[in-house]
Amino acid sequence: MDAARQEPLDLEGGARLVMKPLLNETARVPVPVPVQITVGGSVDAGITLRVDFSSSMYSTEFMEQVGLDLVQAMADIPKDLPISDLGRRESFSELSTEGTSEAPDVLELFYRWSSLTPDKAATIKGNLSLTYLQLSERIENIRNQLKKMNARTAVVSAEYGPDLVVALLGCLAAGVEYVPVSDNLSADRVEKIKLQIEPDVDITSQQGDLSLTPVVKASKTEPDKTQSEGLAYAMFTSGSTGEPKSVWISRKALARHVAAASQAGFVEQDDCILALTSPTFDISLDELLLPLTQGATVVFPAGGHGLKGVKDAASVINRSEVSVVHGTPSMMETLIAERWGEGSDIRRVIVGGERLDKELATKLMQRSSDVRNVYGPTEATIWATEHRVTSSQEDPPIGTPLPGYEIRISNDMLTVPVARNEVGRILISGEALAEGYGNLPDKTAEKFIIIDGKRWYDTGDLGRIQGGEVIFLGRSDSQIKLRGHRIELGEYESIAKTIEGVTAAAAACDGQQIYVLTRGTATRQALESVFVKMPQAIRPDLFANTDEPFPLTPNGKLDRAEIIKAVKKIEEGALPPSANESNDVKDEFEEWVIELWGDLIGRVVGRSSNLFDEGGHSLTLARTVSEAKEDLGLSLRMSDLYEDSTPSGIASIMRKEAVRVLED
Repeated sequence: MDAARQEPLDLEGGARLVMKPLLNETARVPVPVPVQITVGGSVDAGITLRVDFSSSMYSTEFMEQVGLDLVQAMADIPKDLPISDLGRRESFSELSTEGTSEAPDVLELFYRWSSLTPDKAATIKGNLSLTYLQLSERIENIRNQLKKMNARTAVVSAEYGPDLVVALLGCLAAGVEYVPVSDNLSADRVEKIKLQIEPDVDITSQQGDLSLTPVVKASKTEPDKTQSEGLAYAMFTSGSTGEPKSVWISRKALARHVAAASQAGFVEQDDCILALTSPTFDISLDELLLPLTQGATVVFPAGGHGLKGVKDAASVINRSEVSVVHGTPSMMETLIAERWGEGSDIRRVIVGGERLDKELATKLMQRSSDVRNVYGPTEATIWATEHRVTSSQEDPPIGTPLPGYEIRISNDMLTVPVARNEVGRILISGEALAEGYGNLPDKTAEKFIIIDGKRWYDTGDLGRIQGGEVIFLGRSDSQIKLRGHRIELGEYESIAKTIEGVTAAAAACDGQQIYVLTRGTATRQALESVFVKMPQAIRPDLFANTDEPFPLTPNGKLDRAEIIKAVKKIEEGALPPSANESNDVKDEFEEWVIELWGDLIGRVVGRSSNLFDEGGHSLTLARTVSEAKEDLGLSLRMSDLYEDSTPSGIASIMRKEAVRVLED
């Protein structure tokens, strides 16, 4: 600060700007200089703002202007506003919606409707219909069996349909914590789940009959699920290690979510809601249980859940047998691909679990006048926000908190909210938060944090508040780094959707290559004409088009590992040994490159084949450099190889290097 002005600068309105040196020997970051502003000419009565910085970064004149701007900003504050209100919440990124004071238990709500409308259909699957009274009788039977077994925890793998509903509500009636598994989980994963929770009973079904089988436990100690009583269920997700991780939800949290969804009007008494989501995904509970707390009807497709039931589900929708469709964007795209027609009489579409883009939003608005974009992690009990889609000009926001939920956009340190319109981490608070992760106290403490006495969940998602609604900006860890570049997979999908004939797109990365799969009528030439315009280092390595539905995970989200397999399979059939028409090699250098690349990428390439179009990548070029040095004694530079990444182009560089070596 040796260059700073020492004398005070008098300003209009009696304010004075004083710039003073600050003695401090710690390192500085380039932020504004220390500034002292006094109001009314009295230093003692003023507000002091002191910020340290590297004085070589800014001139004294520039910092004087900063001071003037600060004075003007303070002059705009109402004179009667207490100093304690200067940081009022409206200035920061926080939103909340007041919820109802009452949140009855799910089972209590079901029995209420069972008493009011005993003869109304509660569930429908094909020709089988169960009334509320019939369903309650079956639930009571399961409850009694579980009570006799003194069960505390159950694994539920009942058939997708009425049996599943009976099993879930039977567990709740008996006070038994349940964990759903489904037939699309591998035997290894199911075994890992059972080892973690050590269930007392296994609930299965066959041909409409539920079976309760006691489980002999390997140990006599109870697993440490969470520190809370009154648990309802656990959903298993896979963390970064791929190991199943249990998220435990209390009955109170489930009741709070049901109250919020009811207040938001997700399901009404005269609705019939389509149940299509795998029971291992928590959003399935808004299809299986939520309708029964509102006096509505659950309709199951004959084929089962997920992709197995899609074709029948589309037919059910087109026959106007349901009024509410609920699921992920990927599932919605799949239903549309299975000829869910425009103009269908759907009262409400609730879509979440993945980013909703404007293209799909347009399609959904053509099928329903009430489209809701919802958002929420498993740890916040199903959904936490909603936005009613009225325009498809932009990707829809995820909206405002559901009643009883609170959203904060926080800084990276998770200590304070950022200003409105600034990007930050999405935190969620409310009584619907999960109890935590089973047997993972450190992970629970890391993700469920206390700020100013309030419990928040750190979603790991990025967002900002704009126009009073939350804009979802993806995962904080969703970027991938490849070939020295940071890449967002969603950008490839957005680019692909601009190609004529493309109705949907999905991108995936295996750590070395980028894969893009499109659906529609686009030709390979059309795809290539767009991707070739991208910088070579970040072009998709392999891309293909299909008319089949995209592969989905058991939870109805895009299965990116299967996307990679699908692209490879299509490419293997669509692309014969590349550029055979130009495979007349010119000399031994071209022959050497063609042979090397063939070994590295597993495909015969022609002399004019571009490495990146053939599935190669920067590592292939790196091997080319090292092999040329070892085999031929030639020193090649990676930067030169990028200029013309064909055997012909590389061979040309090698010839020049060979001449240089001979001359030396």
